Amino acid sequence: MEQTAASRRLGVLGTGMIGGSFALAAKSAGVAHQVVGFDAGIDVARRALELGAIDRECASVEDLVASTDMVLVAVPVADTAACVRECLARGANLVMEAASVKGQVFGELGRAADAKFVSVHPIAGTDQSGPEAARADMFQGRLVLMMAHGSESLRQEVTRLWSACGATCLQMKPDAHDRLMAVTSHLPHLLAFCYMQVVAQGDLESLKPLVGPGFHDFTRIARADAHVWQSIFLTNREQLSVQIKRFQSELGRLQSMLGDPEAMRASLRAANEVLGVLR
Repeated sequence: MEQTAASRRLGVLGTGMIGGSFALAAKSAGVAHQVVGFDAGIDVARRALELGAIDRECASVEDLVASTDMVLVAVPVADTAACVRECLARGANLVMEAASVKGQVFGELGRAADAKFVSVHPIAGTDQSGPEAARADMFQGRLVLMMAHGSESLRQEVTRLWSACGATCLQMKPDAHDRLMAVTSHLPHLLAFCYMQVVAQGDLESLKPLVGPGFHDFTRIARADAHVWQSIFLTNREQLSVQIKRFQSELGRLQSMLGDPEAMRASLRAANEVLGVLR
């Protein structure tokens, strides 16, 4: 990576919300003067081009790598390792991937995860998807988890890139990442999707005028892209299953308190205290 930051060309493989946001942020911060993109989704890269997230749509991954100095892979988890492997095989100088689950990615890559590869996970995003949801300020004040892999110089380079986009980088091991994400992200999304299936068993027309702020707060993330979250749930199923069992146990415990006001109050107050620590 001998070029100056301002002279670099960025390639985005997967031009949806995260890929598009990084493209916009990198251009805005001046760490990339040109961004090209490729997306397997029909018309996704074209829409990213029309919205100004990328400057040129590539016809293939080969074209993308040949046109760039660094590549961000921002595709569903199940497709991530194959995309990283192809970029490295095509001779990419630096490949980052932003998958929400790391164990399977590293397991599939094996030795392909060489010194030119750095795995990151920006703790950012919304319940929306696609290039229309991309924002240049998506990573301002956000944490980007970086897996302890790749050369030290390359990790420093990636840290500078994301820092320029407003983020703070924190190194973490892949197994710890997947365990913690199962608690803070994957389980909440699963519960929101599950709750909507419970709601669907009622009379929706009768329920519609009764939904209030609490309903909207809890269900917002159930609008998230089904394909993306199916991939996350399946690839982190072991860690997610542990958290599901814990939730089932806690739900059963709370159900047993429905006839015990004092125990119920104590449990709810304990929950208030936990939230107070995290917020």
